[in-house]
Amino acid sequence: MAAVRLPDNQEDREVYLREHNAASFIAARRARRATGSSSASARVSRWPFGFCLRPVVRTIDLYKTIWHSMQNPRYIIVEGSLDWADRYREFVRKSYLSAYSRPELGLTEDLFSGEIFNSARIIKYFRDICEDKDDNKTWLAIDDNQELIGVVGAHKYKDFCEIKAFYVEDELQGQGIGRALYEKVLQFAGGMAMQLDVVNFMDKTISMYERWGFTIDTSREAFEYPWEEWQPGPAQTMKAIYMTKPRSK
Repeated sequence: MAAVRLPDNQEDREVYLREHNAASFIAARRARRATGSSSASARVSRWPFGFCLRPVVRTIDLYKTIWHSMQNPRYIIVEGSLDWADRYREFVRKSYLSAYSRPELGLTEDLFSGEIFNSARIIKYFRDICEDKDDNKTWLAIDDNQELIGVVGAHKYKDFCEIKAFYVEDELQGQGIGRALYEKVLQFAGGMAMQLDVVNFMDKTISMYERWGFTIDTSREAFEYPWEEWQPGPAQTMKAIYMTKPRSK
């Protein structure tokens, strides 16, 4: 899936997304016609007395289309910019709230509140992530409703490329969105060694990275939160570990 750059103006962005989705629909329909495929209602209409069944089959086709859309969200991947920093930050905040709230570990929901994420330090952190430079990029997965459903940032250092703030909407995980975003990072890294950090109790996420060729860096100690915004922080045990992937040959 190719990454594109959206227009800077919000109104122009909305027009682009509408036209992109319309163009995608038309292209898909033309492809089906070119390969000779057709809907069930079209096939039924060729049967003897098939016209009697067409309304029923059309209804089935409609429900199948709706179900397919629900299970396979339509989206595009675009390159981010500073214009997206606030939306990126809020998306990640909600992801933190969902993934990391663990009262039994002292990680309560208030630690991921809007007030915390509106601190000057965190605002700057996400603006730095979204700044578009030769060595710094972000990619955003955007659905038909122009809502963020996935985000990832990457920064190139001298010897490695670091993945930052990589999240996909909870309900849409496992449908290839994260993989599509990761492919953009791979293209950007160009074979460089890669690094990221992940909270140590996120077993599913760690397993995903291991499938992608990352290993836990046992030479480096896990680093502990809290953030300075949590002070005076609760007794908590949120730690992150480093994972690395060697340079591609």
